[in-house]
Amino acid sequence: MSLQTEILDGLEVRGWDDSIAAVKHVVANALHRLDRSAEVKDTGYFNHSFVPDFVVTWPREQDRTRDVFLRLDTSTAFLSGDLRYLADTRPLLLGLGALDASDGDGVEGSIGAASSDTRVMVTEPAAVERFTESPPSANFTQVLPAALLKGGRGVIREATAGGLAAASEGFFSGARTHEPLIVQEAVPILSDHLDQRQSDRLLNFGRIVWEATGGDPTAFPVPTDLGGVDDAGLRFLLDEAPSDDPGFWRSVGRLITLERLLSIGIREASNLAPFVRANADRLYARALLVKASQRSLDDSGPSWAIESGGLVLRGSDFIAYMAPRRDDLAMKPDEARGLDFEAFRHRTSHEQVETVTIVAGDAKTVTIRSETMFDPATDVVLASVGELPGTVIERVGLIVAGKHLECDFASRVASGHTNAVFDVEALLERGLPMLWPLSDDRDRAEIQELRRVVASVSLPPSLFDDLDPSIQGQ
Repeated sequence: MSLQTEILDGLEVRGWDDSIAAVKHVVANALHRLDRSAEVKDTGYFNHSFVPDFVVTWPREQDRTRDVFLRLDTSTAFLSGDLRYLADTRPLLLGLGALDASDGDGVEGSIGAASSDTRVMVTEPAAVERFTESPPSANFTQVLPAALLKGGRGVIREATAGGLAAASEGFFSGARTHEPLIVQEAVPILSDHLDQRQSDRLLNFGRIVWEATGGDPTAFPVPTDLGGVDDAGLRFLLDEAPSDDPGFWRSVGRLITLERLLSIGIREASNLAPFVRANADRLYARALLVKASQRSLDDSGPSWAIESGGLVLRGSDFIAYMAPRRDDLAMKPDEARGLDFEAFRHRTSHEQVETVTIVAGDAKTVTIRSETMFDPATDVVLASVGELPGTVIERVGLIVAGKHLECDFASRVASGHTNAVFDVEALLERGLPMLWPLSDDRDRAEIQELRRVVASVSLPPSLFDDLDPSIQGQ
């Protein structure tokens, strides 16, 4: 059912109050689909001369609001009056029916230029619906609708909306494939219907996409505020880019080390999770520290953040911190007891074990080493010591990707031997389950998702990909 039909059905509801409520519910949902980050507040008024029907706000942009007026009368004469009285507040005027086109040029000829000059946007249900038809994609189809809700201007009918959507798709497609002519042709179409702030924002996105996907920085055909994927550009991308396409984030990730990611000044960027999932095999850390945590009230499942000097995976009852060096992590480890022998056997049942350090009941420490891998479940020497009363397993050394990873059960810290580093995928697949029992299926699913996404976007390694990460960039 179209948005226009839903509005008309709402206007047919019996009882004026119920009819208004039905119409406003439909419109509020449509506005929210333009920008999922927006909050749409109903003022309690309807079709009022100077009090808006809705006020749209953005929690992450405290200085930005936009009034939305619904109009039963979509005639040119009526909307021209609105423009005279409301222009200073740069509102969005949404007709509840199609805009009037009975007088030749219609709304465009009478008030189009004036509404552009005053940053008023006049539109109709079919145009709004046109912007919500495309699903999120690698071509950044969500950027334009959000920009229009924040700073659209001029008269936008359904046909205009189609042209804008096509221009936006061409702009971002051209940016990804590094075709300057396509990018350049789209810019005036888009800029004509956006205020300066939103036009600059859209162009910045295009410039960052261009460079993040390997385009020559000097060849982007339009001047922008941002200079490509410097730290400001990367923050902009991680905070605001709407793309959840793993291939895109894989392209971005070729420029980013874990050290850089931790240094750019973000904490809980909306795109951190898709970025990490697409690049978990090439973000290298030396240390993993796991701390116990209480389940949150919303219990919304695993989440990613940057805090306390590390890349963080928050699970159902733990927080896992990963950093290039142990000293980078600005927190003390928990003081836990080592593992009992049965728990240790369970956790190492599928591991390549190289060393085991045991603390006996009399506080004596024994380290068992092997020139080859051994199985803790069947090793006679380990069993003879590990099953003594009061004995705990303090540390275990694993072989991960041909390197030694030492896991300390008392501090819940896993770290590489000497200068050994491990990618985030390996640390979470191998180190995390060794230090913490993953009891929630969602935590295990998030780690599996890292492997799935990486496998879906990985290309055969190049000569440079085969270099040890400790010497890359030297």
